[in-house]
Amino acid sequence: MKHLLTLLPENTPAFDIVLHVGAGPVFQQSLYKQLPAKNYILVEGDPEVAERLRSQIPQANYRVIECLLAVEKRQQTFRRFSLPSLNGIFSLGALQELYPRAREIGTLSLEASTLPELIKSLNLDP
Repeated sequence: MKHLLTLLPENTPAFDIVLHVGAGPVFQQSLYKQLPAKNYILVEGDPEVAERLRSQIPQANYRVIECLLAVEKRQQTFRRFSLPSLNGIFSLGALQELYPRAREIGTLSLEASTLPELIKSLNLDP
């Protein structure tokens, strides 16, 4: 199965910035190297994962932003699950049927921001 990032046509003009919201614990830098981009901003809500990303990606054109995003700016409960790709502000709900062994293993109370606020704070607003 091909990753979406590999489906760009050859000779695609360079992007100034790629903004990856929810970079997650399994960030695949090798896929990003295939993109014609000058800079990459990785946004991750989980403080531990954001710190791990910072230590794994030392290149100057990568920037890791620790920021939990939600529909509105307020305190949110960030949930950690036994399957880290499910981590976030939502409970398992219907996903429990797809992942019957997944369990919530911890929570954090974090201040969430909105995507428009993040874009403005990064001076990316067109």
